Amino acid sequence: MTDETLQTGSDARSRTTEPYFHAGERQIQVEAGIDADAFEAFGAQVMDPELVGHEIAFVEGRSFSLAATTDRAGRPWLSPLFGHAGDLFTVRDATSVTIRADTRGDGLLQENVEATGELGVLFFDPSRRRRAKSLGTGIVADAGSIHYTMTRYFGLCPKYIFRRSHEPSLSKGNSRGGTLHREDLTSIDEAQLTESDTIFLASHHDGHGADATHRGGQPGFLRVL
Repeated sequence: MTDETLQTGSDARSRTTEPYFHAGERQIQVEAGIDADAFEAFGAQVMDPELVGHEIAFVEGRSFSLAATTDRAGRPWLSPLFGHAGDLFTVRDATSVTIRADTRGDGLLQENVEATGELGVLFFDPSRRRRAKSLGTGIVADAGSIHYTMTRYFGLCPKYIFRRSHEPSLSKGNSRGGTLHREDLTSIDEAQLTESDTIFLASHHDGHGADATHRGGQPGFLRVL
């Protein structure tokens, strides 16, 4: 795939014809007592992707982030992205980023992007308690890198981000060798979940694409039912 196939800048935004918030989000806003129409207008002010100096520095400084994709059956998947700061993400222009990620030997990220093109990235920095969410589309390029065109980009509050450092360990000996598939949680899985203070989720909505989300709280905030 060549660079000429990418749509960036105003072209990317012109393709975004859906409302900023889908029906489920609007329902939650109404139930929380929020004026959904006013919040939609607020989204139009802050959610269009136009990376400027400090945002470019934040994106390119990441060594860890999360990518949400969907497979051919429409199921959402979440992939951790590891890489050295300055190499994991390269900002191509105000609305597009090149991703060169170590996915621990798992080709699911590229497979899903090739299948559906849907991609959402949560840029995450626990050391500074910062996060920014983005939604858009991707194409797989040379050597497995991904050209990501954003239709949404916006910062989020630091609540429930617990400060911790992160340095990527990228030696080949750390590769997990693929995705682990299980239908049931083991006792080890349950203990890990209930003792966690941080989790990441992938979700999907037709017309809005794949979405990577952070959730956090004191250990015990996540319960195994």
